[in-house]
Amino acid sequence: MQCFDSKQGVVPAVKAEPQKAGIPWTHEAKKLLNRVPPMMRDIVREIVEDSAIITGYPKITVDYIRKARKIAHRRIDERKEATLH
Repeated sequence: MQCFDSKQGVVPAVKAEPQKAGIPWTHEAKKLLNRVPPMMRDIVREIVEDSAIITGYPKITVDYIRKARKIAHRRIDERKEATLH
């Protein structure tokens, strides 16, 4: 798996346990995460925290979640495009 770093481009993903990552979440970011369907919440949390570790973000904020979501959507679109060709 790979992640996108705005400074470095695509970099290898680092697997991290969400509880062990130790990245603090703002109250607003936690509220946004709680809007994710329960069956997807742990996956989303892990993806956001992994991405934050790779990109060097010290805290998960609503702005960071939005940025990570844009990156994820871009990757999904790229994969869809690749499968069409």
